[in-house]
Amino acid sequence: MVKDSKQIRRRLGYVPSDANLYDTMRVNEFLRFGAAFYGGTHSEDRIRELAGLLELDLERKIPELSTGNKKKVSIIQALVHQPDLLILDEPTTGLDPLIQSRLFNLLTEENKRGATVFFSSHVLSEVQALCRRVAIVKDGRIIKSDEITALRDRQLKKVRVLFSDEIVLRELNVKGIASFHTESPKSIVFMFSGDINELIQSLSVLRLENLSIEEPPLEEIFLHYYR
Repeated sequence: MVKDSKQIRRRLGYVPSDANLYDTMRVNEFLRFGAAFYGGTHSEDRIRELAGLLELDLERKIPELSTGNKKKVSIIQALVHQPDLLILDEPTTGLDPLIQSRLFNLLTEENKRGATVFFSSHVLSEVQALCRRVAIVKDGRIIKSDEITALRDRQLKKVRVLFSDEIVLRELNVKGIASFHTESPKSIVFMFSGDINELIQSLSVLRLENLSIEEPPLEEIFLHYYR
């Protein structure tokens, strides 16, 4: 409701993909200014705690900051009041691996505290490491949403087949094969979502050197649904 917008914003933390900060301020001035909108008396200690964790110099002027340090400012601004809902759009842009790891630990702790975290990223290994559920968005629409473990375990398998002889594709006709490609004259790889018994039965009449069926990484699931 519009009439509740102030209360809603007090419970919300947002990190945009591109940080737009006030160039006339120092980092500590900007963060104090932002924290004042949420009230509370613990913001100074919280700012220092988060700045130490993310290795951000509070005395630096905003225009002097790198892209990564500006992102740190946005992250601290979003977390300073310990919101109930966190929305982060590409939050790791410009951060080195150590700070990324600390950020993930921080978000995990916030989630354990009870905060809901919405995390948007094109780096799917980050999503897989941090999130329990994933939504795949294409052209502004959610085309698939599920638990990450469900996407990986129950619905799709990555199959690699090495044949003894050159492949005769007409002999492999099973429903559920997608994202098919040939690795070599004797090897194929594809994603499979059909009946595994039908696949094994169809392969059993062919001469194979090797067969592997494994959980695909999230990147390959993502590409499968996009295709």
